[in-house]
Amino acid sequence: MTSRRSATPSRALCATVALAACSLATFAAGAPGATDPASSAADTSRATDAALETIVVTAQMRAEDVQNVAIAVAAFDGAQLAGAGVKNAMQLQNVVPSLVYNATGDSAQPYLRGIGTRLSPIGLEPSIATYVDDRYIARPFGAIFDLLDVERVEVLKGPQGTLYGRNAAGGAIRAITKDPGDELDVELEGKAGNYDYGTLGVSVGGPLAAALRAQITAGVERRGGLATNLVAGGRKEADDIDKQSYRGKLVWDASDAVTAKLTLSSWHRTDWTGRDLVAVGLPETNRGGALYGATTSRERDKFATALNRDNDLRESAADLRFDVRLGNLDFVSITTYTDGDYVQSIDIDVSSALLLDDDIAESTTTWSQEFRLLSNDSGAFNWLAGVFYYRQDGTNVFVFPDSVALQPLYPPGTDLTNGLQASGAEAYAAFGQGSYAFDAAWSLTVGGRFSRERKNATLAPIPGDVTNAPTPYASEESWDQFTPRVALEYRGGFGLAYASYARGFKSGGYNYPASLSPGLDPERVASYEIGLKSELLDKRLRLDSALFTYAFKDLQVTRGGAGAFLTTENAANAKVWGFELNLAVVLATNLSLTGGLAAIHSEYTNYVAGVLVPLLAPPYGSVPLAGGLDVHGRPLLRSPDRAANVGLRYAPPLGGGRLALSANYSYKSRYYFDFSAVPATEWLQQPATGILNARIAYVAPRGRWQIGLWGTNLTDEAYYDDAVLTSVSSRVSYADPRMYGVDFKVSVH
Repeated sequence: MTSRRSATPSRALCATVALAACSLATFAAGAPGATDPASSAADTSRATDAALETIVVTAQMRAEDVQNVAIAVAAFDGAQLAGAGVKNAMQLQNVVPSLVYNATGDSAQPYLRGIGTRLSPIGLEPSIATYVDDRYIARPFGAIFDLLDVERVEVLKGPQGTLYGRNAAGGAIRAITKDPGDELDVELEGKAGNYDYGTLGVSVGGPLAAALRAQITAGVERRGGLATNLVAGGRKEADDIDKQSYRGKLVWDASDAVTAKLTLSSWHRTDWTGRDLVAVGLPETNRGGALYGATTSRERDKFATALNRDNDLRESAADLRFDVRLGNLDFVSITTYTDGDYVQSIDIDVSSALLLDDDIAESTTTWSQEFRLLSNDSGAFNWLAGVFYYRQDGTNVFVFPDSVALQPLYPPGTDLTNGLQASGAEAYAAFGQGSYAFDAAWSLTVGGRFSRERKNATLAPIPGDVTNAPTPYASEESWDQFTPRVALEYRGGFGLAYASYARGFKSGGYNYPASLSPGLDPERVASYEIGLKSELLDKRLRLDSALFTYAFKDLQVTRGGAGAFLTTENAANAKVWGFELNLAVVLATNLSLTGGLAAIHSEYTNYVAGVLVPLLAPPYGSVPLAGGLDVHGRPLLRSPDRAANVGLRYAPPLGGGRLALSANYSYKSRYYFDFSAVPATEWLQQPATGILNARIAYVAPRGRWQIGLWGTNLTDEAYYDDAVLTSVSSRVSYADPRMYGVDFKVSVH
């Protein structure tokens, strides 16, 4: 493999990090009022004692011990994620075996237990719902959240059609951020590593007045490119990082019964993450090189394009929450607003030719309002009920500037476009759930949600451009759905056993351009699950397991079509069944082990998919297989049969402080990104992959500062973030190679 210029840490950045760490460590050591933060669950200096810590989650809209929740939930605090080498939502797949998290550039593609969405243009949304606190993240560009100021992450497996409802057919991923405390809390942390990687984050929080608390967090992440351009005049690097994130919180305890919380957040990135596009497959399937003699690349660390622009993605949001205690009831009001602008470019033909170099612009606004009423007594019957409203409006457009594909029919300089598409979505829902305890052992939970969704789409030409889709176009569709959940629960000395039935629903919608394919019907899933959650050996061993089966109707599947783009269509039916096992065990004082495995069988039924096969004569590229491909019995895309992870944490005392050692290994068997009809397209599979991450750190007394060494993908596995077959190209984007470096954290409490 060719070495890369940026493969060593930035000396200036390392020096800056070291200076900041030393300066703040000195300040923290003498700071008046500094207290011992060892009681914090997120403190990596905390020893693993004789029993496992209780994990509190809010998966059912109220704080509960995760072992008492009749849902399969994987929950992690910030320290656990940092030790496992997880720095954003995408890398959660390293600690959740049944989660596969890919991406096309910045566009998130999470799949959980075989359910997911590959393509989410305006008019379509994912099957796995992502939340940051109470705010639903509608667009895939915001779903790959970082862990800046994140207290914990919860991954809810299986349909969440009752409490979360909208587009949670396969589950939900929730990031819960930290709230300001009653005392001054200052944290500074950073990293430096190879490829000029560096992060720096600061968080300051505490009381402003007797009833007012605030917190401000800011962070920056930078990295040099992982691939260099073979084309002079094009952008020099790809798969670099240049991101800034900000969050501010204001909490007002208006009275003993009323609390208001306002959160303002934003992020902005100008980089080319995921644009290290490399040609694969037969040479003839990449039209830029085969037909026009253009430069292409087949190396992991090189790419070829004439594009030279930065991507510019930004998103701002506001969340307002009121909690009101009304005797034996709690009332909650949640208002959220998001404004996003995403401007990107991608070289679809992965060559130096101006064949299909795509400029993409998308703008969206979303807002939601939710009201909840919850019982808060300790009686036999606990319940909650609520109503929800959601609205999204957006536009997007693809433009291919100066496309040679139009010549000689049109003169050089002519732009090709798919048209300007506008799409709106409006959703209403009413939901409720109640749990009744018959006695100390048996209880029954029943819930349901009624949803009504309406979407519309229009497509208009762009003056002066050649539009390759029929315009004008206008359409509107609406759908109603009821998604119930029933769970029978038994609690004994061993823990919790449950059996549940649930339905999930993902809204229908529109492809882009909407006029070239019919509107999509909703995706529906019925789930049956038997679970067991146990804490044994005086809480030294936690063992959770689940058996589940899904039955899909009108599953939405993305495939390569006759044009240059991917199209999502309704498959007939599919089914999944599987087994999950997760454990956490205290092996000795300060030594603990976690692990998990997932064995999942999935298959399509009665589905003939449109697929592409190589075209070995001019104009080259790929063409649809006549009659399509019958994929009955084939596994679902992006659904490995087997997956596992194991993590080790060791924290012995050392020099008055503590050593913090953690290592995590994650394995997933092979799976397919798209259907392969012939041997020449077998590259569309992700090979079986194992990823090893590790960190070793020294934590000073009282947790005032820490400094560590970290490494991710230590065996330098070559695997993909994405693999795409279109009519003009066969391309892959590689996941991050081996990375390593130093980190630090300074805390003033």
